Amino acid sequence: MYAFIDTSGDMNSKEEQYVVTTAAVIRKAKIPSLLSQIYNLKKGILENERQEIKAQSFINASTLAQNGEPFSKKYTFIDRYVHEVLREFTFFAFSAKNTVLGLKPFESGGGYLPKHYKLLLERINYLAKSEKKQALILIDYSYKNTDRNMAFAFSDYLYKSLKGSSLGNIIEFPLFVDSEMTEGIQAADVGAGILRNYYTLLEKQSGLDDKKLLFKSKVQEYYEIIRGCSRDFRNNGKTIYGLYKVRNDV
Repeated sequence: MYAFIDTSGDMNSKEEQYVVTTAAVIRKAKIPSLLSQIYNLKKGILENERQEIKAQSFINASTLAQNGEPFSKKYTFIDRYVHEVLREFTFFAFSAKNTVLGLKPFESGGGYLPKHYKLLLERINYLAKSEKKQALILIDYSYKNTDRNMAFAFSDYLYKSLKGSSLGNIIEFPLFVDSEMTEGIQAADVGAGILRNYYTLLEKQSGLDDKKLLFKSKVQEYYEIIRGCSRDFRNNGKTIYGLYKVRNDV
């Protein structure tokens, strides 16, 4: 199986409160039919089968705060994409305000795997083990030095740490891929964007205009789909939640 990992939100931003790192996991056998489905949606609705789907462009009030037909092409596409495409994935996520511990960008030295990746790997391993599969990790390509450091960090964690070496259903090396060319990364990005907006809007109980209320309602609908596509696990009497959100008071 393949686990596509992407992050929504800026760890250094004062405007974006939440950062969400999401894994969208899918069995290899599902990929050919899913790629065909995505191709048809992009070509049939957006009239561009090569368009990269990014949460920033689709999961926003301008696109989703529509009340009644005719709906825009972007609204029609993303609504079907969430309901039809994202349902084929299993989602795991680590969400936190960008001020909490453990959300550190990779530094030039490498060798340190942040907590949110460790927690995602743990959940991916539980899923792969339950289905007697091996999981290949694919991560959105960003910058050469960062990716080089991340590769070292993954390797050190999986080979040298006691916890990492116990994840026997994770293939030991990640692949770094271009999101524009990789549909699974795009799915992970949209899933992360939905969760980030959901947690942000959840805290805003008042002061929302009609447009923001429509947007909030749609994001809540999409959140329930992501929640339904996640899985929790039990280990030593403890629940391992598929969608893990750090308390704001940590």
